[in-house]
Amino acid sequence: MITLEDLKNYGSDTDEGIGRCMGMEDFYLKLVNALPADVNFEKLETAIEAGDAKSAFEASHALKGVLGNLSITPL
Repeated sequence: MITLEDLKNYGSDTDEGIGRCMGMEDFYLKLVNALPADVNFEKLETAIEAGDAKSAFEASHALKGVLGNLSITPL
């Protein structure tokens, strides 16, 4: 389970991310801990291996949006 301390040590702005979740820390952590199951990580890997730049862009762009909204900007 990913904790706020883990995220802060990684360089994430957890205060900003929690703020985007209307101050609900539990909800923020629920979203963060759901990230490893995001299908876009697999889609990105598959697209890179296949040399499919368009699909890789789409998957990475989707991940960028999610990670940005959660303020996990180092990733």
